[in-house]
Amino acid sequence: MLRRLGQRPAGAYQALAPLADRPLTLPGHSMGALVAYEVTRLLEQEGTAPVRHTGHRTPADPCGTDR
Repeated sequence: MLRRLGQRPAGAYQALAPLADRPLTLPGHSMGALVAYEVTRLLEQEGTAPVRHTGHRTPADPCGTDR
């Protein structure tokens, strides 16, 4: 199981940066949502086109009651 993000957001940022002259949507679920959020943050720091990221709680906690 992956427990740390490491360089994943930076690698995804490098891959997406050439496309950042247009609006992007970055979907993600669970860890993928966190990676999408971090990539969005990196892209917006560089002043790219608007970026949206999407995510959802885990199936085990659909209402967000597990804290």
